[in-house]
Amino acid sequence: MGAHCYVCMTDSVRQSDVQRFLGLLFEPGDAFEVRAPKCRERRNSSYTSTVSGYFTSDAIDQAAAAIIELDESNLAPGIYVTLNPVRPDLLARAANRLRTRAAETTADCDIAHRRWLLIDVDPVRPSGVSATDTELANARERAEAVRDFLTALGWPAPVIAMSGNGYHLLFRIDLPADDSGLIQRVLDALASRFDDDIVSVDRSVFNPARIVKVIGTVARKGDDLRDCPGAGVEDRPHRRSHLVDVPATIATVGEGQLEAVAAAASPRDATGANPVADVANERFPSTPSGVRAWLEARGVAVKSERPNGSKTMLLLERCPVNPDIVSTGGSDIAVLVGDDGQLAYCNKHNRGQDYTWHDLRRAVDPEYAARPAIDPQVDLSGLLGALCGESDRERAGPAEPLTNDPGPLPEDMLRVPGFVNRVIDFCLDAAPYPNVALAFCGALALQSFLAARKVCTPGDLRTNIYLLALASSGTGKDFPRKVNSRILFEIGEADALGDKFASGEGIQDALARTNAMLFQNDEMDGVLRSINLDRENKRESIPNILLTLYSAANDIYPLRVKAGQKEAGHIDQPHLTLFGTATPQHFYESLSQRMLTNGFFARMIIIDVGGRRAGQMAGGVRDIPKEVIDVAGWWSEFQPGARRGNLFKVHPEPRVVPFTSEAEKAIASLRTTADAEYASADGANDEVARTAWSRTCENAIKLALIYACSVNYENPSIDLPAVEWASAFARHQTQRQLYLASTYVAENPFHAECLKFVRRLRQAPDRMMARRELMRAMRCKAADFDQIVGTLLQQGDIVPVEIATRTKNAQGYQLP
Repeated sequence: MGAHCYVCMTDSVRQSDVQRFLGLLFEPGDAFEVRAPKCRERRNSSYTSTVSGYFTSDAIDQAAAAIIELDESNLAPGIYVTLNPVRPDLLARAANRLRTRAAETTADCDIAHRRWLLIDVDPVRPSGVSATDTELANARERAEAVRDFLTALGWPAPVIAMSGNGYHLLFRIDLPADDSGLIQRVLDALASRFDDDIVSVDRSVFNPARIVKVIGTVARKGDDLRDCPGAGVEDRPHRRSHLVDVPATIATVGEGQLEAVAAAASPRDATGANPVADVANERFPSTPSGVRAWLEARGVAVKSERPNGSKTMLLLERCPVNPDIVSTGGSDIAVLVGDDGQLAYCNKHNRGQDYTWHDLRRAVDPEYAARPAIDPQVDLSGLLGALCGESDRERAGPAEPLTNDPGPLPEDMLRVPGFVNRVIDFCLDAAPYPNVALAFCGALALQSFLAARKVCTPGDLRTNIYLLALASSGTGKDFPRKVNSRILFEIGEADALGDKFASGEGIQDALARTNAMLFQNDEMDGVLRSINLDRENKRESIPNILLTLYSAANDIYPLRVKAGQKEAGHIDQPHLTLFGTATPQHFYESLSQRMLTNGFFARMIIIDVGGRRAGQMAGGVRDIPKEVIDVAGWWSEFQPGARRGNLFKVHPEPRVVPFTSEAEKAIASLRTTADAEYASADGANDEVARTAWSRTCENAIKLALIYACSVNYENPSIDLPAVEWASAFARHQTQRQLYLASTYVAENPFHAECLKFVRRLRQAPDRMMARRELMRAMRCKAADFDQIVGTLLQQGDIVPVEIATRTKNAQGYQLP
């Protein structure tokens, strides 16, 4: 095999290597995904997300160019491609382009068929670091030994590539996506034969949706120690992967040849990492296809299956233990199969919530007896349980977030040209404790109110928005409110200001007087708590009225009938802009499943303002620039349409703000993306994601309208920059919402404690804490603490570690 290299290459040479590799993998008519996990969005950023895009085989040149551009940015630790072709309809997620903060990537059920077997040979070394030259040489020798062993059995020559830290052997195969565990058994057999303490054959790359390093790109694991002279350790350089050998003719490995190698596999215990169930009197592959075949052979109807992270849910028509319990839809009755081979049974119904996987086995196989090695106190049915929404007494679900944290909104997005920027600049100059995010929230809310009932989009969306700034005490959150109040006072609109509201009726009464209002509430925590406490969903509840008013901005809103009145009044096109603040801790505590799915949260724009900034000598709110007052006054006097004076206040005819042709195309693209995400969430029965994505495009259009009004108040037009800013803003909000949901919203109290445990580790240095420190932080009984730890260990969400101290090592836990 060829020697490794990490020399600079020209763009054309690099792109040629990438094109050649993609051309080897895919044939005409194929579609494939390019993915870069944990990719930073800019230099020195601590926030990462997944970059993903789908390409067709006739767009390989385009894919190669996008891959090289991303590789050259040095933002991605590694760039990968699906090993096998994917279903073409996935192109709707991002067609022939890469997108950041991708929420959905290819699952096993998305693979059309298996075309390649990957044998990944890597040196054994600490996780998160690149291989040394010596380690890479060891991997090369072992890969050659694997190749020679297989070719001696009659296998054709493989494609060989240096992946950056190891070697890949790629053999052409022709199998269905559901191969009944054949590829997995092949890898187990090879690993059993060739693994040792120096080099290993990766057993985990058996699934059909496996991704593989794009050959021609750089592998960037950890720091490049060539940049650290005098470190006293061998270099661990970042290397550019390259093809080592490509046969002139790439022949296919026959199924019989695969079976011959697989027969040598040594299956491990069912409770270990190898997904082969060997329970008492029967063995079967503990994979989704294997378990499904086993269930259906015993008369258990599987209506569908759904991937969820590292787990697959097999949804059942009725309970195998008690057939009288019939599924009412969704994931109320399911068998769960982990990628690690662990099995679980979930029954959400009251009569079935105590049933475990062992109960199911006994029901369909009377001779079954659970392994004595299984601790009867360990309920394996709970390992994946919260995905089914069990009751409080059941175990927690996944502790790691189901989506990456996009982090607070980047500061360069907290700017809108024109009026909004001028208000922001004044706030930053005049505030005792200037804060860009707080100033942005105040200025955006002000522009939203000033354009109330006076402009709309061609689709009749208005500028009404609900803003929530998460700000701790002392950050200066009162100053933007004071600026807004002063400006509205100067233009004679002080009556349109609202402060705290104690009831939904109070909001209605205020709007009945002025038709448009700017509420600036410093205690939004109480409103958020009321959403959770409003169990009866009464019409007059604050959240319900806020939701109704939001949707009625282009409609007629009926008022309630008051005592002594014969008939109810109404408001024609009511406008409510809400600018609230809340402390982060109270906000996170207020999150609940109900709040995330009733539509209120999806309509909120939530901005993390960060901590208190440095103070300054400031002049206060009195000296507001004349140009700001002049523009605000113009909006106050502006009366579009044929109606004038009091008639406009009764029934306004807003000016329609047009889209440019480029902006229309950009909005159409965002709508396609949001619709695809919604459809994916709908297929997975994920109500939270469905609710979040259903409002993404609408939120972006409202923001683009406000942007246009800020740029040119006299003749606004929604152009491409407005839509690009608003689309990025709205997508970030959706991703942030989904991250918060998976991080803070628990299905039951035990799950909440597990999430709290993981959050403590995530915030700790190196994502690691000593056991005694965690016990103090959790503030729970020792028995409860051990139950949390046991569950998270079994789920693989944490790993035990030894932490060095001045005296002796301490036991602790770390996120993998």
